[in-house]
Amino acid sequence: VRKSFFIAAGSEITMEGNPATVTAEKLRRYRQSGVNRLSIGAQSFDDEILSSLGRVHRAADITRTVELAREAGFDNISLDLMFAVPGQDMNQWLDSVKKALALKPQHLSFYSLEIEPATVFGDMLESGALKETPAEVDREMYHRALALLDAAGFVHYEISSAALPGRECRHNLKYWDLSE
Repeated sequence: VRKSFFIAAGSEITMEGNPATVTAEKLRRYRQSGVNRLSIGAQSFDDEILSSLGRVHRAADITRTVELAREAGFDNISLDLMFAVPGQDMNQWLDSVKKALALKPQHLSFYSLEIEPATVFGDMLESGALKETPAEVDREMYHRALALLDAAGFVHYEISSAALPGRECRHNLKYWDLSE
C-alpha cells in the first residue's frame, strides 16, 4: 500500500481482528506494518451467547487477544459488543460490558442485533423457533451500557460507539462531520 499510495504521517490505520484467528505473530506483523488501531470482534463475554451467534471463539479468547495485542505494541484497542441477542438477559449484557471495560480498551462499539429476513435468525424468527428481544428491553440495554461507559470515563460520540477522550475512531468521526 505504501508503494502505491501516500499515507499521511499520524494516520489511523485500523485492522479488524477475530479472537479465534489472530495469533501473536500476526499481531506483531500487523503492528510492524503500520496498523496502529485494532478492533476486536468480541460480541459477548458469555460463551453461551457466543455459541448462539455462531461465533467460533470463546470469552477467554477475547481476553487473550487483548493481551497479545498489547504485547505486540497496540495501545489503541476497540472492542465490538452485541446486545439484544435472543435469549440474552440484562445481567449477561451488563456483565459483558463490565468485562470489556476491565480489559481497559480505548474504544467500545455496541450494536443491537438486527434480525434480517432470509437469514438463519430471520428464518428462525419466522418459524417461531426464536423470539426477538422486545424493543423496550433493547433500549434499556443500550442506555444501561451508556451509563456504565460514562462512569468509566468514556465519551458517547456516535450512535453505537464510545471512547476515552481523544480515542474516537477517526473514520467514524468523518461520517458525522461530513469530512473527506
